[in-house]
Amino acid sequence: SQPFKFVTAPNLDQFLAYVEAKLKSGVTYTYVDIECRREDHCLNCIGLALDGGTIFVLPIYAFTNQRYYGAAWKILVALGRLFCNSTVVVHNSLFDLFVLARYYRVPIGGKVFDTMLAHHRIHPEVEKSLGHVISYWTDLPFHKDQNIERPRNGAQQAQLWEYNAKDIYSMREVHLAQLEFLAKHSDYAASVAQANREVYPYLLCQLRGLRVDEDLLNRLRKEKTRRVSNLRRIAITLSGVKNFNPGSAKQCIDFFHGTLKYEVVARTETGAAKMDQKALYKLRLKNNNPLLDVIIAYRIVAKELSMLQ
Repeated sequence: SQPFKFVTAPNLDQFLAYVEAKLKSGVTYTYVDIECRREDHCLNCIGLALDGGTIFVLPIYAFTNQRYYGAAWKILVALGRLFCNSTVVVHNSLFDLFVLARYYRVPIGGKVFDTMLAHHRIHPEVEKSLGHVISYWTDLPFHKDQNIERPRNGAQQAQLWEYNAKDIYSMREVHLAQLEFLAKHSDYAASVAQANREVYPYLLCQLRGLRVDEDLLNRLRKEKTRRVSNLRRIAITLSGVKNFNPGSAKQCIDFFHGTLKYEVVARTETGAAKMDQKALYKLRLKNNNPLLDVIIAYRIVAKELSMLQ
């Protein structure tokens, strides 16, 4: 790994000249990470590195709520050119790239390497936040507790900029480690490539919407509504409990563990009985009760209906 070095708030003309020179010589990877306020997507800063080069932190809005650069739009134009002429490396692309495209009109590049998607394809059972991914792929110290979303003074602003630079540096180290791993495992490489190819069309769908067959949608809603109603009536009949709600974990716990005295198969962290879908399957394997089949089917169909709403 390279020493951790970064430049904050560079001279804008010098930075743009640097980007122009890099574009002429060829950029393979553009590493990007944004920091913004979640309530209004106002950009605090943009972290950027081209291949193995210098890490830049480009302030957009200062803690005073004033634009840091008078011609900040030039940074966005440079980003768009980089995105369209290199592979964009980012963690959770459907957030960073969506925000930049939706609120700041930065065009989406067709080539993306999402380190979160890559990690999830390789280790689907492992947490995929950037902090967890950094811990898995590198020996770098933890820094994700240093973020300040709304800096109130110069010192907090400087801490946020350094945090942003650390995100870029760490993500680049993760990316390089993932590339090394994928070079040795063609099956994982194919899976990761498939996931990354879908980023661009998914982002387009987020930005432009999907064509929907409203007649088919309404028919599916009616069908699912009818099935949910029928399954609930069956559950009431089988349980013998008036107004029994198969979607209620509490009612299911009271009935199966209270009334029927079934052994508890899953518990919460506090030790209380749990009745999620996984617990229902475990309970069904232990007890040949058709009501459990009905409840499992009810919850599946109810979830499908809620997604169609």
